[in-house]
Amino acid sequence: MRVTSVLAIAAVSILFSACVDASRLREMALPEKVEESDAILVIEVIRNVENASGDSDVDAHSEFMVSERVKWDGSSLSLRLVTYGPIPVMNPHCCLAGGKYLVFLRYGYRIFGILDGEIGIVTEGEADYVSVVNGRYGTYKIDDGQVIGWSDEPLALDSVVKEIRRIE
Repeated sequence: MRVTSVLAIAAVSILFSACVDASRLREMALPEKVEESDAILVIEVIRNVENASGDSDVDAHSEFMVSERVKWDGSSLSLRLVTYGPIPVMNPHCCLAGGKYLVFLRYGYRIFGILDGEIGIVTEGEADYVSVVNGRYGTYKIDDGQVIGWSDEPLALDSVVKEIRRIE
């Protein structure tokens, strides 16, 4: 009984430590974020989809339409954005149906989890999805032409797009 209690306490401690480490996601500098992105788009979310059938590694995604291409190499682009994984800070801060967002994307999907106490990729694939670069720091809400969260104050979308394109 005593060994079981010690093991249970140790397991809870490890889990708590992993969760604390997972909450410390570093926001990439803008040049790094642009470099890591296969596409940077202004999107409008059409609908959110949960994978209740379990036939995919992706638990939830948003379907979207592209309003503006800020960076895009012309490749065929899936219009399904992975929106859920087990590590909340790695999930994008988006995707209400009807919402408009500036998103930094990479082709394929990467689902993050805790591996040996660190955030790591637990599943990845290329099948018909895009995923956000830099987790919660890879999506920005657009409200009335203003990008929310880009800086301390909302900035005009045109100004943000010009800043990104200067880096490209």
